Amino acid sequence: MRLSYLKVLSILMTFIVILPTIANAKCTLSQIKSIFPTSKEVGDVIDQARYDTGPQQENDGSILYSRIWRGGPGGYRDLTIRLYTYPNSNIARLKVEKYCKALGSRRINLTYADIGCTAKRRYNFRRYYMLAEKCAVIVLWSGYPDRRLVDPQDYLLKLMAERIKKLSCLCSQEQPLKQNKKPTRTAIYRITATKIGYIKSVEEREINIDTTKRLIVWGTVYDNKGKELPSTTVTFTILGKTFTKKSDSNGYFEFDLTINPKGEKTLKFNEDFHLKKPLLHITAQVLSKTLVANGRIQTVKVRFTSDKGVVKNKRFYISTDNLPLLHNGKTVKYAKFSYDSKYITTDSNGIAVFSVKSPKLDVNLVNRSNDKDLFPIMSRYDIYSLENGEKERVGVIKLSFLSPKPHIIKVILPGGVEEQLWQSKPSRVFIKDIDSNHFKIVIRGWGRFRSKGSGTRYNTLLRQFDGKEFDFFFSPKKLGFDLNDQPQLWKDLLLTNLKILGSMFIPIAQNGKLPIKYAPSDEFKSLVDSYVIQFGTKDYINLIKQAHDNPSLTNITDGAVGGALLGDAINNLLSGKNIPFGQTMQLEALKAVYANLTTIYNAYTKYGKIARAYQDIDFLPIIVIVTDSDGHKDKYLRYISVKIWKEGE
Repeated sequence: MRLSYLKVLSILMTFIVILPTIANAKCTLSQIKSIFPTSKEVGDVIDQARYDTGPQQENDGSILYSRIWRGGPGGYRDLTIRLYTYPNSNIARLKVEKYCKALGSRRINLTYADIGCTAKRRYNFRRYYMLAEKCAVIVLWSGYPDRRLVDPQDYLLKLMAERIKKLSCLCSQEQPLKQNKKPTRTAIYRITATKIGYIKSVEEREINIDTTKRLIVWGTVYDNKGKELPSTTVTFTILGKTFTKKSDSNGYFEFDLTINPKGEKTLKFNEDFHLKKPLLHITAQVLSKTLVANGRIQTVKVRFTSDKGVVKNKRFYISTDNLPLLHNGKTVKYAKFSYDSKYITTDSNGIAVFSVKSPKLDVNLVNRSNDKDLFPIMSRYDIYSLENGEKERVGVIKLSFLSPKPHIIKVILPGGVEEQLWQSKPSRVFIKDIDSNHFKIVIRGWGRFRSKGSGTRYNTLLRQFDGKEFDFFFSPKKLGFDLNDQPQLWKDLLLTNLKILGSMFIPIAQNGKLPIKYAPSDEFKSLVDSYVIQFGTKDYINLIKQAHDNPSLTNITDGAVGGALLGDAINNLLSGKNIPFGQTMQLEALKAVYANLTTIYNAYTKYGKIARAYQDIDFLPIIVIVTDSDGHKDKYLRYISVKIWKEGE
């Protein structure tokens, strides 16, 4: 009862101090409250979770009004808006500049307000904005992750700034800045809440010790779910003195101190604490080993562990956070990858399964490059815990994406095949590709090909197939000495003697021994001799060339005999001398005997080459090209051993 009486008296004294300032401002409390957005305008929290505070006199001469919304489980997802009114617009502007600089914030340009800034992300997914309009300062922050104030020109800020401009009672009688004759003495108090099992929380505030007689600081300690925490150690330090208290059964604490007996003001501040539980670092073990950089949606399986073991049945938030792709620790610029975020939950084994879109590379770049120069590509997802009601980073997932290109890992070519014969066992191509099972294959070589199960033969084999193995047969072309080109003596002798008969026909015709109507004249004989010389010259040239290229005894003899006969024919033509018919026939008979002996000798020479021929091994190149359905390809070159016959010495 006594405590309630003191609280009522304290509030009444505060209003007595503040009412003159409000009167000077000429704005009623309802007019000030009309500046704040309604719960309907906020939109994503319930009206019953809203509560207002103020007016409250601040030590810098401003009057504070605030409106807070709480939403979500436990009521710890906060949206807070504070409105400070100052005696002068210059003071308001200076306050924003000074405070934003202290926060390490970046300044933003606002078309609807004098000045503004947004704080750096010192806490995960917490947005903080501060702006000045006329003699008022608006401070807005979001302490819960579901609300995303990603636009500096947040619609709530703009809404309030427009209402301040229209409120004529506000800042209607601005007070000029006063120059202090002597510097004001200030002090910073520090208040700390500590409890076993929770992270220590600290708050600080600066006060004017020249004008402050009495300082009252009170608050309630909550856990991360909004439940009061009793027996929490609260330490208050100011002017080198430290005071310690325990929060009561409702988590409430209060410090009532005399700061300066000569001061004339009583300052009251509410310092509530929301203690967080310490979070363990999460280690992510990626169980998916076949992630491929092909630009497709792929399933990822990850196990989460901590120092205490497997993290079971926990919900997390993961996000790429615009982290760049990496290859060997360097930023990747040759792959396309988009921002991604999602909620995931581990099962009883600590395993979470989710989908990601893999990076995408240009097909031509992949085909012309070495895999080691491009892959693996690492994508990173930050892991955020939701234990304390907001997203807090506790680890990272590292996903390694491999090459999408097929690889010909082995080509088996059973060697020792005879030239112009087919392999008795098939050749086989082995392919490794972790994201494709359908391929186009092209095989080229010095010979003919056919696929297994097909009788069609091709100089270049082109096929499409499913699977990771492909069989084919190969037949090499003729390369060496042909053993099948054996002499046929009877046929060669027949042709030789037919030529002899044709040769004997000429002297018979010259000497009129043929039963023809007209006897041969000298002109006819000369004409025949000239044709003999004409065609004999061609044969002689061929004989000489053959004897030069292959100076065997037979070829040299052929050249000598042919030259003698050709010379005799030329002599007869020039001298007009005719050899008697009998002598001519004797010469033709000798030529016939020589021609038959030459034919027999050539035949047995060829048999000798066949007899002396020996078998050797040669190697022929086989080129294999495999292409998958995305256009990625690989090439493979291998040599096959072929048996060939070579001519003996």
